[in-house]
Amino acid sequence: MTFELLAPHLHQTALAARTYFAKEHGAKNFQIEKVVDAELSLKPTLSAQLSNGCILCVEVSDKAYSNSLDTFVVECSGRCFPAKLFWPWPSAKGIRILPRI
Repeated sequence: MTFELLAPHLHQTALAARTYFAKEHGAKNFQIEKVVDAELSLKPTLSAQLSNGCILCVEVSDKAYSNSLDTFVVECSGRCFPAKLFWPWPSAKGIRILPRI
């Protein structure tokens, strides 16, 4: 797995998130830093297909909030785009993963 946009100190968090979502949510066919839809502004760190037809979008960050996530949520909601957005970040107790939509 090669990340071009993600800061090197966050690679381990992204790999842990990939393992988590594959195991716990059955995510398959992960894409790295790819556009999930031409009309959406966010290029998530990881994206994958879920068995329920939704697109899993994982935006790895070193902080718990980003304005770009709000924009993405509004875009998905306005288009009824079937996305599930999570953003994991490293913490002293391992990785934290919070859902957004």
